[in-house]
Amino acid sequence: MKRNLVLTMKLWLCGMMFILAASSCIAAEEKVMTLNQAIQMAMEADLDVQNAVNALEEAKLATQQERLKTLPKATIDGQIQKDVGSGDESSGYQVVLQQTIPTGYQVYGQKVVSDIEQARWEQIKVENKLKMARAEAAYTTYEYYINILKYQQMVEAQKQAVEVYTKSLNLANQQLSLGKITKPGQLKIENYLNKAKFDLEKAQSDLEIAIARLSQQIGKDLTGYHFAPLDEEPVAVDLDLDLFQQKALQNRLEIKNLELTLEKNNQTKLAAMNEKLPSLSLGYSDKQNLQSYGVEYNFLSGELSWTAARKDESYDKSVVSSGNSEQYGNDKQYFTLEMSWTLDFGIAANKTKQAEYTIANTKLEIEKTKRSISLEVKQAYNNYLLAVRENEVNQKALAFYDKDLEIKSLQAQMGMISEADLAEAQQDAFEARIAALKSSYDVYLAYQQLKKVGGELY
Repeated sequence: MKRNLVLTMKLWLCGMMFILAASSCIAAEEKVMTLNQAIQMAMEADLDVQNAVNALEEAKLATQQERLKTLPKATIDGQIQKDVGSGDESSGYQVVLQQTIPTGYQVYGQKVVSDIEQARWEQIKVENKLKMARAEAAYTTYEYYINILKYQQMVEAQKQAVEVYTKSLNLANQQLSLGKITKPGQLKIENYLNKAKFDLEKAQSDLEIAIARLSQQIGKDLTGYHFAPLDEEPVAVDLDLDLFQQKALQNRLEIKNLELTLEKNNQTKLAAMNEKLPSLSLGYSDKQNLQSYGVEYNFLSGELSWTAARKDESYDKSVVSSGNSEQYGNDKQYFTLEMSWTLDFGIAANKTKQAEYTIANTKLEIEKTKRSISLEVKQAYNNYLLAVRENEVNQKALAFYDKDLEIKSLQAQMGMISEADLAEAQQDAFEARIAALKSSYDVYLAYQQLKKVGGELY
């Protein structure tokens, strides 16, 4: 009875160990990486993307700062005074509220947008840079992933070649001993085997490098991972080059950022032109002993400012470091029309001229970028057409050499040709298979390159 119980326990433990081992194997087999997963990880791990994300947060804060500048500001002053002679103490306070609002309505002068709007332009530029960084990361990840799939299939193809040539060499050695083939024929097969072994080592090395690159790109150790094949077939599309170039010029964010830079440079010029003009403002003030109110509108800048202040009777403004001698009065209400004109002896005109040269250079940079993008699109377009055409040729060649190998295999079985002749047909078929494999993945990559230069990966 006791012996049966011990035997049962041992069987139960063995069963549990088997289940755990099987579960571990299943878990190991489930380590699969897909292209979409790799791209998502790259978005989080890519250093350029992280840099762009931080820059965007900084730009958002800068825009927020400009908005905060338009909110009312409160200044609170408090004081305690002691009379040295009498020893009497008194305390007092003062509260001043101020606000400047950019209305955007200018009576005269050049129309200049607010600092908030210009900060928003900078934020848009940074957002565009983030989109470009993400597009570059996505394309690089796609390229690395495609290379892994390609080299994986090349490794399998070369393993098959080594296996086939090993068998073929054994048969050739037998035929050589029987005098059915010559020594050069046997050496040819041996060379094919050596070349297949070298190509296998190279493909394995390329695969390791491709996996290491993707691992670094996405920030994850990919040891033991299986890479899922692509869901789609190589794409063949019919594109009109001129229309595609026009679409690329509309989509590319490099141009949009330069256009925003041009607009900002125009604003710099307009602001410099306004500096040459007199500043005219209209204000109203109501000053009392303990409180005051005031509002002012600048016709040149379009800014509306108001001020409200209040203090108690014990507050002595003479001891306040900032001084507010004009803040209060004895029941004074009046309108003020004020003009200010600075004679700068040509400084504003000089700044205007500098801005004009900056604008001209920005326009040249836009034109240069457009030409560069048009050339990139044309090159990517031609590369795509060549990749598609090469793949079509290689697929047809593969079908031909596979058929030729099938015929040569039958002839070898019937003794009509030697093992050396069969090995030559096998070599042609293997080379055609490798070429077709490479060209099929080249189509994938060429199509992604076409989408990248066309601004379709943002």
